[in-house]
Amino acid sequence: MYATLEVNNAVIVNVFPNVSSEYGNNALDFEHEGKEYNVVFPDGLYDIPGINSYLSQFFVENGLPEDLFTFSGEAATQKVVLTFNYDGTQIDFLNNPNSINELLGFEPLLYPQFAPSTAGDSTTSQNTAKVNRITSWFLHCDLARTGIPINSIGSNIVANVPIPALSVGKTVGYSPRNPIRVAVDHLIAHPVGVINCRLSDQLDLELNTLNEAFSFLVVIRYGVQVSDHSARSQRYRNARQKAAM
Repeated sequence: MYATLEVNNAVIVNVFPNVSSEYGNNALDFEHEGKEYNVVFPDGLYDIPGINSYLSQFFVENGLPEDLFTFSGEAATQKVVLTFNYDGTQIDFLNNPNSINELLGFEPLLYPQFAPSTAGDSTTSQNTAKVNRITSWFLHCDLARTGIPINSIGSNIVANVPIPALSVGKTVGYSPRNPIRVAVDHLIAHPVGVINCRLSDQLDLELNTLNEAFSFLVVIRYGVQVSDHSARSQRYRNARQKAAM
């Protein structure tokens, strides 16, 4: 009579990049003592310490102090503080279209704006940091034709998986207490040979899993009409009697 599909559990490793060339946020340009430098971050999942760590490595490789400038988070405001530890540095968040400034909460400007830094200068981002670019994962499966409509997106979504805090680089288990059931009546009496599944972010952009596998368990329920319960019960009793003889 009807068929439904639901996701009972899923296992996903939280390794999806928040910095990449695809997102256009993987560059940081700066000048120190009149020389220009361009930092290009490899695609990856970065927090503030991770950004500082990569910058420190870049500084050392280019003969600069390992703590030329640093970023730190303000837990109370979710903003980022930029601190210059030496004279003569200026960061250019203005002229590179792939700048990392939006992720850090800074407007596209020069920092300091009018002249190179003095050691000890600091400035706070105008906006909150957007380190968590992804807020939830969508599981897609083409066994469902329309799926769960989320923000007008219904492209075969069978589950919306929230991302737990402090889960960077960790395996996330998802087991909803009341999984949403999706109508899949088109599967009734039709065989399925190929199933396509994928992961996307909350904007329905496909995610790079960095070669990590993900899995989820799908349950399909069929509602079947039984018109003659008494006849079925009698057949069951006859079969049991025959088995006992």
